[in-house]
Amino acid sequence: MKPRSLRSWLLLSHGLSLLLAIIALLGTGLLAWDLRMQTKGELIAQGEVLSLWVLSERLSHPNQDLGELGMGEKLSEAAARTRSQIQLLDPAGVVQASSGGVTGQDLSELPEVQAALSGDHGTTVRGRDDEKVFQAIPVRVEGELVAVLLLQRSPRGALQALYHMRPKLGWSLLFALLAAGISALLAARLSSRSLTDLADAAGHLAEGNFQAAEELRAARSSRVEEVARLSSAMGQLSTRLQDRLAYIGEFAGHVSHEFKTPLATLRGTVELLSEDAEMPPEQRARFLANANTELLRLERLVTGLLELARAEEQTGFEDVDLQALTRRVAARHQIEAHTEPARVLGAPAQLEAALENLLQNAKTHGAAPFSVHLWSQGQHQHLEVRDAGPGISPSNQAQVFERFFTTRRGAGGTGLGLALVQSVALAHAGEVTLASTPGDTRVRISLRA
Repeated sequence: MKPRSLRSWLLLSHGLSLLLAIIALLGTGLLAWDLRMQTKGELIAQGEVLSLWVLSERLSHPNQDLGELGMGEKLSEAAARTRSQIQLLDPAGVVQASSGGVTGQDLSELPEVQAALSGDHGTTVRGRDDEKVFQAIPVRVEGELVAVLLLQRSPRGALQALYHMRPKLGWSLLFALLAAGISALLAARLSSRSLTDLADAAGHLAEGNFQAAEELRAARSSRVEEVARLSSAMGQLSTRLQDRLAYIGEFAGHVSHEFKTPLATLRGTVELLSEDAEMPPEQRARFLANANTELLRLERLVTGLLELARAEEQTGFEDVDLQALTRRVAARHQIEAHTEPARVLGAPAQLEAALENLLQNAKTHGAAPFSVHLWSQGQHQHLEVRDAGPGISPSNQAQVFERFFTTRRGAGGTGLGLALVQSVALAHAGEVTLASTPGDTRVRISLRA
């Protein structure tokens, strides 16, 4: 299906709303009910006028019966003008005069007549194919019931009523259509303008043009809440994408630099060994040992990079018993643990790898006694590793969490251990801090409970 513009959809929806309103008016019977009520009101008005005439005739001839007053002709004239059938009943409910000329019928059993005989107006609707409204009106003289007027007429059909209303209804529908069209166009302009800005900005971002911030800012000020929220999310996505691309570029540069040295050493070793077939065994063994050392360094770099990549994935979170995890890792390193009950939402494997790296780093660079501490403070859980080593110089403290920074490169250090710890902390919406003086170095991971 070919996509349509927002303006088309809004015009279509507004038009359907008008059509549904008309269908509801006809389908639910509201119009038919209104026409019945209209017919009832007209019959009551006619009956009240006729009752005055009946009263005047009755007062003029108090000694004559209703059937002797010759009212049939008058009722026929009234029926011709009002398109109604009219009958005049005596206090017993028997027809004494009729617009159709038929008299003598006992209608006292009809519910509307019974209501009128008891002094109230009575209304009944009867018939399915030929529906009629019956209205009975009592006629009194000094509080005494002297007659009952029974009027009946078929209400106008719904379609017939609409046909008769066509001039006014046509103008009303035209006005409603114009109002719906104008409101649809205004709504379309209000929303489509910001959606167009958003679509243009998204297109520029897809092309790699991250200078589309102005277009996103314009869409963010939209009066349509969903568009404003979407543009705000797009802005955050753009920022994260730029940060990610910058990170990838920097990361690729670091990886290239770190791999270059061991690869150059391996290439030189292979060339020397292949060119000098008469190399003494001792020298050959030394070159092979150096090559093996560089291979092990490459292996540690690859392993560290894979762990670092997994640490930056914010997936697989679950409820973690941090106290049990801390005691398990500390026991594996035979280090004293001081813990309190603590639970966090996180990735158990990543948290365990972070603590493992902290303890390994402390044992490599620090000195005994080593200890692990876990405690709760407010809405945070704090996990801290302490050692009594010589400490970290202020210049190095600012770099220890950077990827590939290490002071033990010659001993095989990769500079990825503390970088992994920081990545895990950030992935869990936490932070890692360092405090180091000679004889007391503390690295703390703070996580939200």
